[in-house]
Amino acid sequence: HLDEATGNQLQLAIEEAVVNEIDYAYPQDVEATNTLHCTVLPDRVIFELIDQGIAFDPTATDDPDLTLDGEQRPVGGLGILLTKKLMDEVTYQRKDGQNHLRLVKIIPLSDKENTKN
Repeated sequence: HLDEATGNQLQLAIEEAVVNEIDYAYPQDVEATNTLHCTVLPDRVIFELIDQGIAFDPTATDDPDLTLDGEQRPVGGLGILLTKKLMDEVTYQRKDGQNHLRLVKIIPLSDKENTKN
């Protein structure tokens, strides 16, 4: 029961997280296995991205200063900021030598579904 805008937000957030992982988690020419789990519940969608790459907590990074113009702003950080803005919850955990990035999007019930309860 996702509307198109929410579906687009989910796609963009997951794409940004996966691209960051592919680009930065591993040294060049290292073959790796990455896992993406998706859990769909009545009121939310939960994604967990798991990799064995270099430990990195994207939730601990400072948001880029968007008041600076493109030439003054350091490279990087926009994808993480976008993911944080699009999702309702973004958490990171390092366990068993793996990065676990958890992204949660709350899916509000439509008015029609609310009246059924």
